[in-house]
Amino acid sequence: MRRLSATEIFLLEFIIYSALWMWNDYVALILSLSFSLICFFILAISLVAETIERSKAPKWYYYTMIVSIVAPLFATAFFTILKKGYMDWNHPF
Repeated sequence: MRRLSATEIFLLEFIIYSALWMWNDYVALILSLSFSLICFFILAISLVAETIERSKAPKWYYYTMIVSIVAPLFATAFFTILKKGYMDWNHPF
């Protein structure tokens, strides 16, 4: 079985986050920022652990973590610009 490239993972995640943004922008904003932050801290801890003691983690792991940080942020920026900053949950009436 073939491993997905970083570009394919990015596109797959972007499509998932885009569908979430089209469904509900409040939930999408919270999940996008939360998952991005969680992946950032996992990557930071992995890099610190890697500098302390070599773990022989494959290079694709780090690429996947970087893509998992960038894809939700890119989707958030894209839909915020597309909606011109207007969020349904911010203007209830």
